[in-house]
Amino acid sequence: MYNLWPFQSEALLAINAEFAKGMRRTLVSMPTGTGKTIVLCACVVMALRAGTRCLIIVPTAELVGQTVEKLQNIGIFPGVVKQDRDEWDYPVVVAQFQTLARPQRITRIPPDMFKFILIDEAHQSFAPSFKRIMRYFCTSWFVGFTATPFRGDKNSLALANWHSVAYVYPIDRAIREGWLAKPRVVKVSTRVNLDGIPVDMKQESFGIVQDFRARELEKIVDTPERNEAIVAAFAALKLKERAIAFCVTRRHALDLANTFRAFGIPAGMIHYQSPPAERAAILSAHQRGELSVVTNVSVLSQGYDDPGLGAVIMARPTLSKVVFVQCIGRGLRRLDPSKEYCTILDVVDVCSRHRIAITDEVLDLQHDLSDPSLGIVTAQERGLLLEQIRNCGVSQELAERVAYSDALTRAHYEAYKKAAKSGGISTPVVAQILGLGEGA
Repeated sequence: MYNLWPFQSEALLAINAEFAKGMRRTLVSMPTGTGKTIVLCACVVMALRAGTRCLIIVPTAELVGQTVEKLQNIGIFPGVVKQDRDEWDYPVVVAQFQTLARPQRITRIPPDMFKFILIDEAHQSFAPSFKRIMRYFCTSWFVGFTATPFRGDKNSLALANWHSVAYVYPIDRAIREGWLAKPRVVKVSTRVNLDGIPVDMKQESFGIVQDFRARELEKIVDTPERNEAIVAAFAALKLKERAIAFCVTRRHALDLANTFRAFGIPAGMIHYQSPPAERAAILSAHQRGELSVVTNVSVLSQGYDDPGLGAVIMARPTLSKVVFVQCIGRGLRRLDPSKEYCTILDVVDVCSRHRIAITDEVLDLQHDLSDPSLGIVTAQERGLLLEQIRNCGVSQELAERVAYSDALTRAHYEAYKKAAKSGGISTPVVAQILGLGEGA
């Protein structure tokens, strides 16, 4: 078992406290670099000791591999569900959510096969595919982990049927307590004017965000003058540490990488359509120090773990706090005590647009979870309904499927309460409502 840092132990205790209160779906917010996966592994150990099977859901193939590796390090060898792998017969299973969400895949297993489900990057759980998974396993107990408990499309995670926020470890506290490196911001002044660039809702690897339209933004920011200003500022710092740069498009990433090379700085470029072998070779060369900089588009902002990074170049202007926190978080990871700072190159005043702390967004979510105007049926109400239905002689399994259904609206809740009070609820009635037939 991993030795937990103090705040990781706090998170585990908070999860247990939420479950003790009957909160079946609770969230943990910890910034990138503070060991969310370690806490996740501790939850798995806790569940296995209680004789409970675990399903871990992650959004990318890379995160499947990282999660499996961390579990194997403590002697847990999980099954894997992704692409052509379909290894369900294990006490612990790690699944890529795009694979799991396919109807032909998820319906192969009973909905009560896993009573404990852990979701990494839980801010994506508003996506239809994630909701399909949570609806299918509606009677399970969930813990969601995220570094960014807010969404660019303004939809509250409360509407994805989470019941509570168990624990928050804000990024500013992690920096203050020394678990993350201190961001050292260096401003790069340009004459680029972003006024008038259209804004769209767009799909990122970690969810939907509101941000500048990429093609129009590329025309404005991918210029020799701006790229040279970025590279000159980086060169002037004379950093010994390696850097990654976040760009707008593949063309922008390639042009910026070529500008680094023109200045005599070894650089590589990867993007979301790079062949896996090519991507791995470039990142390996970067980690060996053969490349000083890697430019990228929509690849390294999520799930990339390189504690040796010393600088992050935000060559991509963004309106999204989700994008911003994900990107700079790649450089703040601090496993080596000698790494005190991470340099953030602030291009076109990107950094000054965002507060690093995420506490306000978490408080907003906690408010949403108890806001009756949203029509959300709270965890306490679901627990009460479960007991009322069970008192009518309905089995625990069927009662749970009613009380914890994602489809349970406020109107449904009131109707069930009224029916239970009048004796209108029975096993055949519930089975029929659930589409299981009268004999279920």
